[in-house]
Amino acid sequence: ETVEYWNSKDRIFEWRQHWECAVNDEFEKIQSDVRIDSRSFKDQGRGDEVPSLHMGTSATNMEKRAERELHEGKTEAEVTRSDIGNINRQIKEHNKFIRELKAKLDEMAAKAKDFAEEVAKKLESMRAKIIGNRYEEKVLVKKYYYMESDLIPEAEVLEKYQIEMQRIEDANKHSSDEIKRMTKELKECSPLQFKKKSELQNQIHEEQENIEHRREYMQGIARMCQFPTEEEYDKAAKKHSRKREDFEKLGKTIDAIKEDSDNLTAEYRATV
Repeated sequence: ETVEYWNSKDRIFEWRQHWECAVNDEFEKIQSDVRIDSRSFKDQGRGDEVPSLHMGTSATNMEKRAERELHEGKTEAEVTRSDIGNINRQIKEHNKFIRELKAKLDEMAAKAKDFAEEVAKKLESMRAKIIGNRYEEKVLVKKYYYMESDLIPEAEVLEKYQIEMQRIEDANKHSSDEIKRMTKELKECSPLQFKKKSELQNQIHEEQENIEHRREYMQGIARMCQFPTEEEYDKAAKKHSRKREDFEKLGKTIDAIKEDSDNLTAEYRATV
């Protein structure tokens, strides 16, 4: 049993592992980065590489002699190399190419992974921004319509008040001008113009009553519109103007959010 184990395949693996540890310990002692690995290329994940051939004493001596002759001044064409050595050099070049190619592929894969992660983060950021924009737009639109429903009746009341006040003011001015004209004409009448004087006096009285009626009407409009004084109307008009400015700013903000969302959505679709 001892002999069988000594010659077994498992025992060979143990020898290789012990040899690997012994050699690597020596490399470590001399502070060398070189390391050997007792595993096969396949077990090392280097299945695409080709293992070199065993040189043997004769081939090794030929290679040493060739190196010595090169050192003495001969050219590569003048020295003789072993066939196995030539094959191993080709294998070495092949393995070097495979390692460089694999390193380049690994680098490309890493860059592709980083790029994919970067794109994923960008898409997630864009998606979060779009969702945030939609929510903010919904809230602001609700506020927009609420302000609009408040501004419309306010504007109608202010407009009605202004139109009616202007109309009455114009009518009263006309009546005042007529009263002045008729008063002057009355003064210019002779004592014998009884009929004309009476007619002028009645017309003046009528215009004065019209002015009074209009003033009462103005007071009724003011009460209806809740503007007891002209100062109250001015305050309400200024307040309405500020609200209108805020309303228009809100509309512009909503439009900007919509535009930003549309641009982000287009960019998101283009990226995907």
